Amino acid sequence: MRDGNRTTAPATSDAPPRSPHSAGIVPGSAHIEAERARVATKKRGTAGPAIAELTAVEHKAGRDLAWIVAASVVICTFSISFELVDRLFDLSDALSSRNFNGLITLLFVAPFATGGYAALRYREGMQAQRQLTRLSVHDSLTGLPNRRFLGESFARMLVEQRKGPGRVAVLFIDLAGFKTVNDTYGHDVGDRLMQAVADRLQTAVKPDDAVVRYGGDEFVLVITDVPSTLVAERIAARVVKVIEMPFELGTDCIQISASIGVTLAEPNCHEPDEVVRDADAAMYQAKAHGPGTLASFDRSMHDRLTPSTAEKRLREAVERDEFSLWYQPVVSLLTRRIVGAEALLRWNHPDRVSIHPDDFMPALEDSGLIVP
Repeated sequence: MRDGNRTTAPATSDAPPRSPHSAGIVPGSAHIEAERARVATKKRGTAGPAIAELTAVEHKAGRDLAWIVAASVVICTFSISFELVDRLFDLSDALSSRNFNGLITLLFVAPFATGGYAALRYREGMQAQRQLTRLSVHDSLTGLPNRRFLGESFARMLVEQRKGPGRVAVLFIDLAGFKTVNDTYGHDVGDRLMQAVADRLQTAVKPDDAVVRYGGDEFVLVITDVPSTLVAERIAARVVKVIEMPFELGTDCIQISASIGVTLAEPNCHEPDEVVRDADAAMYQAKAHGPGTLASFDRSMHDRLTPSTAEKRLREAVERDEFSLWYQPVVSLLTRRIVGAEALLRWNHPDRVSIHPDDFMPALEDSGLIVP
């Protein structure tokens, strides 16, 4: 029929009647629209023409709903990409313009930009994680592995030693004279000296061996494939000579020494801490004989104190009243009279008759429990 200048075609019987509310959603019509969507969907999951009216997606009759969902996901992805690129790279001018070429460019750039940004952030996170892991198991001053690394790697080395004829040797090193260097030259020189010692120790062992800064002026060497205690002692003697060579630090020439305790891990050993403790006890035995000496571990050394056990065992001894004071008279040769007395402390240990002060006084002094 004709209405003024407009010509309209008569409606066919195939077209479904339009609802007066089909242009929008009005209160109370949600269930009606849902019912229309259900009716518009065929039994096999395909979409009829009416669903286009509900979803605002153009399609031909018979198109799978899966295709519609996939298209919607792609459109949403690009929309999010545009928003992310706009926030990250300040492309608001390009996005707000109606330039078709710019829109096509962003259409291709946005997914790559967001993917590249995500990959960059992931790589930065992984690098930061690796850096934190390294700092947790390495000494910040020397770059050497620290005590935590020793506990983790030593266990693996003990497992490896069972596969070969050799054994794992532990050398516990205490630097003699390092405190004097700090007090005389300052902590800056002391730090440089510690770094120089670390460099020398790494050149004194095989690449497969471990050089660990245990703490303060103490180092631990873990040597693999050692056939006997004699060979371990020869390695320790070589390390002492390496440390005693003068250090040229700027205009200062510094010379120090070391005391080293040596022990070999038993073939069936499963406790790395016990091996390190044995080497520590041997080191204090060597330290009692002066700088530049070494000592191999034997079972009797467990009866001697080290700073790590001194405080606990001392407190236990005090509670059990195991200490006694002996007085040795001082006699004048001229008058042959007693002019004084020297007080001597004795430790009456329950497992031993009496412990001489030489066996526990150095450890107590090093621990700070008594003043030399």
